[in-house]
Amino acid sequence: MTTADIPRVRVRDPKTGHVLLEGYYFEFPEWNRCPVVFDGETPQEVPLVRGIVTYNPGDWNMANEIRIVRVTPPHKIEVIEPKKPEDSIG
Repeated sequence: MTTADIPRVRVRDPKTGHVLLEGYYFEFPEWNRCPVVFDGETPQEVPLVRGIVTYNPGDWNMANEIRIVRVTPPHKIEVIEPKKPEDSIG
C-alpha cells in the first residue's frame, strides 16, 4: 500500500466554508462486538469512527507530532482531488 491508496481529505467549517483541517482519511469500529450472542439477543451494529490523521509541526529539526481527529456532524469530510499517478509516492 502507498500513500496514493489512502484518500487525502479536508474538513470545512459548515458555516464559513473555510478549510479547518487537511490530512488522510481513516475509519475504525467504535467498539468490539462480543462474539457470544445469547438466546433472544440480536447482535448490535458497530458504528464506525471516521476522521483524519494529520500532524502538528515540531520546532526546527524536531519530530512532528501525529494527530488523529474524529470528524462529527455538522462537519463533513471531502476528498481532495487525487494527484496524478506519476506524482504518487511508492
